[in-house]
Amino acid sequence: MKGACVWILAALVLTLPLSAGKQNQDKANSSTVVVVGGGSRMESIPPQDADYAVVIEAGSNSTVVHVYEYTWQTGHTYPQVTLPGKQLRVDHALSQYAGSPGDIGKIVDPLIRFAGSAVPQDRQSATPVVMTA
Repeated sequence: MKGACVWILAALVLTLPLSAGKQNQDKANSSTVVVVGGGSRMESIPPQDADYAVVIEAGSNSTVVHVYEYTWQTGHTYPQVTLPGKQLRVDHALSQYAGSPGDIGKIVDPLIRFAGSAVPQDRQSATPVVMTA
């Protein structure tokens, strides 16, 4: 799980606009940090203001889409990521379509539809999508 957290954080840091941290931290400054449940999730801004990231993991035997929700905490440089994220696994590797790249949609379409249903519509245009292999 620790390795997955590093990849998620790296994906978020690499795909966020340079000004995103400052803007979101300013927004978080007007909120109170609240611990939810068993202390595994902290929110400093209302859930509708949460940001999302989509990571498509192209593995050797399957392809998985992960949808993560994150919020910015007052005084923190990096976002608080809600784990585990929502995910959908397709039991086909993208490499299986190397000879027929036009058919790649058979794998990617269900993953994108899943991500679209997991991310609120008003946040989709601001949601980064990253593919790792």
